[in-house]
Amino acid sequence: MITLDSELGKQIVQLFIKEKKSRSEVAEKLQIAVYTLANFLKRNGYETSKIIKKLSPEQEKFLIEFCPKFGLKYCSEKLSIPHFTLNRFAKQLNLRYIPKQTSTISKVIKNRENVKKRIKAQKIKAIEYKGGKCEICGYNKCIRSLCFHHKNPLEKNFLLEK
Repeated sequence: MITLDSELGKQIVQLFIKEKKSRSEVAEKLQIAVYTLANFLKRNGYETSKIIKKLSPEQEKFLIEFCPKFGLKYCSEKLSIPHFTLNRFAKQLNLRYIPKQTSTISKVIKNRENVKKRIKAQKIKAIEYKGGKCEICGYNKCIRSLCFHHKNPLEKNFLLEK
């Protein structure tokens, strides 16, 4: 447990009270959890949060103008208001804003879809080049059932479909 007499406790008081750093900034700098810091401050009688109940007209105008263009993080930094607080006001104002970051999973899915489209387009071009139908029986109803074979498999240099 962190105490006021400990070195870490003294650093917290120095950063939070004297240098007026936010809880998240202090926690990041000292590499401790924000929750741990909040408990320490609460146990020692320090005011830990400023609850903003309403934005000023200037702040609201700024949020309406810039949040959809630049995102919540940008507005949070410019207005010096925590992003979770601004998020609440953005929802009240029905603002659609740029999310912090697109997930890696959605990027992978988009990439996978683009690869599938590219392979399908290549196959359609190849089928058109070879006459648009099976050279043996003349079948042309579904391109998924058409495939390519090499007379000599050793001459094959790439894989068009899996």
